[in-house]
Amino acid sequence: MIKGAAAGLVSGVFLGLFLKVIEFSTSEKVYTLLLNVDYVPVLKRYQFSELVEFVLHLIVSVVLGIGVSFVLRIKS
Repeated sequence: MIKGAAAGLVSGVFLGLFLKVIEFSTSEKVYTLLLNVDYVPVLKRYQFSELVEFVLHLIVSVVLGIGVSFVLRIKS
C-alpha cells in the first residue's frame, strides 16, 4: 500500500509538472484541465487557488495509486 501511495504521488507530481511545462510552452490549457474540479458537485461551487487544486489532484493520484497497487496484488 505504501508503494502504491508513493507511485501515485510521484506520478501525480510528474504529470502536473509535465503539463505545466506544456501549457507554458504552447498556451494550450492542459494543466488547467488537469486541475479542473467542476465534475465534483460540491467543489464546483468554490474557487480554489492553484496550490489547493494541485493538492486535490495529488490526493486523487495517491488514491488511484493505492487502488492499482491493490488490484495488482490480487491479480498476482
